[in-house]
Amino acid sequence: MEKDKQTNKFIDSIIEDIERNTGNLFINVKPYLNEKIYEEKIISIKEQLHLLLSLFPKNQDKIHVAANDKSKLLFDLESTKHITDLKIINYKGLQNISIHKLNKINVFAGENNSGKTSLLEAVRLLIAQNDANDFLNLQQLRGKFSEGELNTSWVIDNVKSIEIEGEFGAENNFTQIKINPYREQNENINSANYLGSVNFSGHFAGENYDSILRLFERGGESYEISAKNGLHHLCAFAYYTPFAGYRNGKLYDAHAESTEKKYLPKIIKFLQASIDEDITNILLVEKNGLKRFLVEHKQFDTAMDLVHFGDGLQNIFKTAMLFATAQNGIVLIDEMGTAIHYSLLTQYTKFIQQLAEAFNTQVFITSHSDECIDAFVDNDYKNDDISMYNLEVNEGKVLCKYMSGNRFRELNELVGIDLRK
Repeated sequence: MEKDKQTNKFIDSIIEDIERNTGNLFINVKPYLNEKIYEEKIISIKEQLHLLLSLFPKNQDKIHVAANDKSKLLFDLESTKHITDLKIINYKGLQNISIHKLNKINVFAGENNSGKTSLLEAVRLLIAQNDANDFLNLQQLRGKFSEGELNTSWVIDNVKSIEIEGEFGAENNFTQIKINPYREQNENINSANYLGSVNFSGHFAGENYDSILRLFERGGESYEISAKNGLHHLCAFAYYTPFAGYRNGKLYDAHAESTEKKYLPKIIKFLQASIDEDITNILLVEKNGLKRFLVEHKQFDTAMDLVHFGDGLQNIFKTAMLFATAQNGIVLIDEMGTAIHYSLLTQYTKFIQQLAEAFNTQVFITSHSDECIDAFVDNDYKNDDISMYNLEVNEGKVLCKYMSGNRFRELNELVGIDLRK
């Protein structure tokens, strides 16, 4: 009994201290809002308060997750089959589509609006499981918002029920993600700003991984995430689309990982051999708070910003770097071949396959380029590792047809088959 009194007294003293010191918090901090160190300290205080709140039983299902929390990987082995089967029950225009015989390299082709990008997004959602932060990153891409910006009203208006499942890992374990928007009846939520909630229900190998995303319109934070057991991914993954502009944070991480794993010189060597032999290095530099990629080139006295070089070179460089961040995981590449000259595609597709081997990654690729699709089997590099798929819209329903890499090459040589049609 005496111990309980001491505990309560200790907690009371903490609460009194917090109340006393937060009274002048905004006045004291306001002059220093541009200094990163104070932002980090305030975030740290917030996390400690959430941890304190989580000690009370009634809040066990409302443990808040910091926006910068890294998700835990459920699977990270040096050798794995990754996703072997996939079923998209409900995602955008894709309904009850089963995709079998997934391989190390998986190429999806089809006409415009056949669901190629949606398929990549569905794979990403399945991998990300209950990570509501990554879901918001995907919405940022879908809504074409600038990096770091997101309209929560747009999100709540556009999020629909999602259900995706598959088999993953060496043991072909069943995995699933269900995402459903709803309105909470919760007296602790500020109803004046509250837009709605999204429930994430992930599942892998008999375990459940849930979280709740709450979206607000204005005032304070625009969203909060609650997850009793933290956020989880099936494995590491990277997503690249040439239409997203710079997603700098991911690219900076990729440059660091590629450098640390001593693979950046191999990327530079590929660029020298296939595009420009005068490139000697690509550096990540920071000046006046701005980070940029600078290209060291024999023809220029000073390093040039990467944006001054062709889109094809930029796409190859960025895509290749991302493999280092997805070791033992999955790389998703949207519209591969965009802005890349057809004469480079045989070398480039072979390089992608070699990267997949070096980093033990499974690759999902969409392309509307017939030359890019053909290059994957014409490069004569392990066609057994390739699966080809055609997405076709028939009477409003998207159908998926499979063909092995070897079979595609045979038919392509005989009749000039076009996987896109």
